Amino acid sequence: MKYGESSFDILYLLFAIISGCVILLKARNRTEKLMGLSALILGFGDAFHLVPRVLNYFISADMTVALIPVAVGAGAIPMLGMLMLPKNGMLYSDDSGISLCHT
Repeated sequence: MKYGESSFDILYLLFAIISGCVILLKARNRTEKLMGLSALILGFGDAFHLVPRVLNYFISADMTVALIPVAVGAGAIPMLGMLMLPKNGMLYSDDSGISLCHT
């Protein structure tokens, strides 16, 4: 499972970022520029949760901690915290701040 999912995640990120760059560089009008920029934003945005997931499969250190700073903004934008949940854990907030609880 770890090799299949990791391979897919890496190939997906490479495709999204490279295609976004190519579209942006070859853009001739505003619509094409927006399309390239959208692909770049999608690729880099997904990298915030896919890279730690891939690293968790192959490195003994817990890389889900990298997701916590992104989720700090969940107070201002609640959906942001839901998008950044680690694969096998839950973020919860109490008076001391945001914590990670592995399930």
